[in-house]
Amino acid sequence: MRTRVARVRPSFETVLFSVLAVVAVLAIALRMPAPPLPVQVAVLGVFVATLGLPHGALDPLIGRRAGLWHTPLGFAGFNLAYVAMVAVVVGIWLLAPTASLIGFLLVSGIHFGADWNVGRSVVLRSLTGVGLLTLPAFAHHDEVAGIYRTLAGTGGTVVADVQSW
Repeated sequence: MRTRVARVRPSFETVLFSVLAVVAVLAIALRMPAPPLPVQVAVLGVFVATLGLPHGALDPLIGRRAGLWHTPLGFAGFNLAYVAMVAVVVGIWLLAPTASLIGFLLVSGIHFGADWNVGRSVVLRSLTGVGLLTLPAFAHHDEVAGIYRTLAGTGGTVVADVQSW
């Protein structure tokens, strides 16, 4: 008896992201110079405009569809709770910046891996996402360390050191 294996075709976004990721890895591996900043901004703008909104932009709509609010007063409450959560995150970041940066990178990596790697194990998706966030530290350690230092003080440099290890 033969077992049929269903073929799954990846979405356009998955294919595009995969191709761009391979190009980025090759560019870093070959130590190609980055394009000028205006070109980077223009390309990023085109991708955001054509492939999607920044994360969180549709959260009120998602909240409504999930039944979290139905009226204008509910909408106000939803947004108030949303802003309160942001304030809590900022407060925790101010109290423990390095731990917050590490947590942010881990959660972001897990989220990014889950976005486009459907059908794979949670561990593989998480490692893929965290790996993608770690990649810039290999080729641009000093720049990444500078950004992390701005976000988390001297502990940010240690995070970049670990990523590029």
